[in-house]
Amino acid sequence: MRLKTVGSAVVLAAMAAAGAPAQSQRIAAEITRLRAVAPEILPEEGRAAIVSRLDRARAALADGRTYLALYDLQTAFEAEAGYRLASEQAYADYDAFTRKWMDVGPPADPPSQKAEVLFVEALAQSAEARAPATYRASLPYARDAGLPAGLYYLGESHAMIRFAALCRSLELSSTGRKPALRPIEPALAVHEQDVVKAYDRADASRRPQYAGVNVAIKLARTLDGQGRHEGALLQYLLSRFRFGLIAADTRTAGPAGEIERRLGPARPPAGVDHSIGEFFLQLALASAKGSNPAPAAAPVILDDVLPAYFAMVKP
Repeated sequence: MRLKTVGSAVVLAAMAAAGAPAQSQRIAAEITRLRAVAPEILPEEGRAAIVSRLDRARAALADGRTYLALYDLQTAFEAEAGYRLASEQAYADYDAFTRKWMDVGPPADPPSQKAEVLFVEALAQSAEARAPATYRASLPYARDAGLPAGLYYLGESHAMIRFAALCRSLELSSTGRKPALRPIEPALAVHEQDVVKAYDRADASRRPQYAGVNVAIKLARTLDGQGRHEGALLQYLLSRFRFGLIAADTRTAGPAGEIERRLGPARPPAGVDHSIGEFFLQLALASAKGSNPAPAAAPVILDDVLPAYFAMVKP
């Protein structure tokens, strides 16, 4: 499927239409809340990165890039809950933590009702899929890495469920029909082989960069096995994106003007809910303006992620 050519103004107008003003205000209120508590709750060594994500979320929302704002909000939303619980002084030893862990219990099962917008549902599914494993991991983390680490993961696991609920509570709508999603496993298996080969060739100093790539692969496979294909597709594409950024120092992003010119015609066709593709386009537009995550993000999305997305959705 080819990407139809439209002007960049139309791209941004369509993106802005994805979120009603009231819903944008709800997202903005969460950004403001988290930005205000950041100095109090977040540790100094990790604060700057999370605050940067909140600032990008605020800028994205102001530009009408609702999907990118929601994606960037998630990191701070979950971290705040984790660090808030980790700061509690009520747990003197591992036994006390274990009692807290059992009292809190595992995160709730996902609801049967889905969000209307494909990307919003995919983001919610992804959060929910991470929650049970994070909850289970919090117990050995408390024993092996200390009580604050266990408390952090415990708080984060339940925040994932609350974030998914926040996503689905937003009254965002799509005017397009839902695309039929192709089975993800064949493409995921090929991608994983490419990642393994690159990892084996990489210097030891670069191998930690593959952690996020592999997490997204595992999450995509878990979601696919659960029949939650929206989230599986998003995680597969995020893995490709992160993998592409690892090799970004060997690519040429090109002048900012050239990237902007290429982004203009990259809007997915109308009439179909291509919100997952729209999210990556919003991410590319943000990076082309000099924002995070990297100058090469836009070419990675244009040359790899969007073609991979359209290969996975039926026309």
